[in-house]
Amino acid sequence: MKKIRNLILVVLFMSTQLNCVNSQNREKEIINKLNKFYIDYNYAWENETDPIILIQKITDLRQTYCSRKLQSKLNENIQFHGLDHDIIINDLYTTTELISSLSIVKDSIKPNNYRVLYLAETEDALNNIIKTQVCINLKIITEDNTFKIDSIW
Repeated sequence: MKKIRNLILVVLFMSTQLNCVNSQNREKEIINKLNKFYIDYNYAWENETDPIILIQKITDLRQTYCSRKLQSKLNENIQFHGLDHDIIINDLYTTTELISSLSIVKDSIKPNNYRVLYLAETEDALNNIIKTQVCINLKIITEDNTFKIDSIW
């Protein structure tokens, strides 16, 4: 009887450890995916000078990384604002030099929420170039068996 109880305890302990490892792997996978998305997205904004090609590049990235619900909202936004407003980057893309400041952290309180932080250059009231911290909040869902950005604020 004692052996059975010990075996049950070992099995419970192992399953708890396995769940913890799976959760950590899931977080790493999401963070790596978001990191790649934001690097590629900012690179497109920084380097593409033709607006038609830029729209195509960012649309392709959005289809890969964003949920259908968010894609619909983003497509409406492009039709209404053109390239003047982009919530994915809070209207501030970064440069190749500053992309190393990119940091993605999981929200410790809200499940499936992440925060994207990076430095970007902008102008102050006197048209001087200044660096500013960009902070973007994301909610991640699973759609078609892959992680997708579902909402941004």
